[in-house]
Amino acid sequence: MSKGADNLEQKLAQFLKRYNLTYKKEVCIGKNKARYDFFIETEPPIALEFDGENHFKPNAHFFKTTEAFDNYKKNDNAKNELSRLGKVHLIRTTNKELTLKELEVLFEGYEELLEKGVANASKKTNSYEDRKEAYKEAARSYRHRKYLEFAEKKRAAAKDRKNSKRTDEN
Repeated sequence: MSKGADNLEQKLAQFLKRYNLTYKKEVCIGKNKARYDFFIETEPPIALEFDGENHFKPNAHFFKTTEAFDNYKKNDNAKNELSRLGKVHLIRTTNKELTLKELEVLFEGYEELLEKGVANASKKTNSYEDRKEAYKEAARSYRHRKYLEFAEKKRAAAKDRKNSKRTDEN
């Protein structure tokens, strides 16, 4: 873990003490095994990510190949998707020197969830209907993304044909 994440860990432990909560480090969840820096077991869970420099540009220290960096970005996108679907509340920060006050600001709006804490986490409602709806939403999202990719390729091909016609006419 980076120095920035170490600082964040100290502040997080201090902050969560108010709610009698703890966190887990480097937890993997989801079918893609998205790894989170810090994971708080509320319902739904809250994950805190420290996005260091390696989240934005390839760094030889972290990545041996550009493919490794691309996979890392896919993992970040998977985390964002789980958050969008409401399976995990994802909080991201790039601040290496985060103060306790700044951490409180990041958690604004999550107070009720933190107060319910682990007691609420034991009452998971993972019914068939909930899973079915989550699956349908993920499938719709995937199909929509694939449709947009297809439409973009189709537009690019039409533009290429139009440009090649122009060059043939000249």
